[in-house]
Amino acid sequence: MDEQVTRNSIAQLNRQWENMLEDSDRAVTDHYSEYRRLKKLSRKIITQPVDIADYISTRDRLVELLTALDPFEKGTIFLHFRNRLSPGDIWLTRMLRVECTDLLAHLKVLDQWRMAKRSMRIIK
Repeated sequence: MDEQVTRNSIAQLNRQWENMLEDSDRAVTDHYSEYRRLKKLSRKIITQPVDIADYISTRDRLVELLTALDPFEKGTIFLHFRNRLSPGDIWLTRMLRVECTDLLAHLKVLDQWRMAKRSMRIIK
């Protein structure tokens, strides 16, 4: 009995993850320029120091981009990270870099998923 419950739970989590990826894919398609700016800003936060005086404005820019990508709160990756980076949630300056690292890891998975489901490939 427990094995069946576990299998159902795993299947349900996989469906939720797939739905989140599909909703995130639509958000990227609809707001691609914001998506590129989000990735660029996140990389900058990870690779370069953020002055303490610029912390709040940098975090606010991230939240604005995440909001633009999921303005109707459809349950995308962007909503998840917007909630984690919102002013009420992130209270330690050092967590901004950690959150951006996690965000970029999720976006990498999203990009790989998007490329795998399309027949077109980028040739360099």
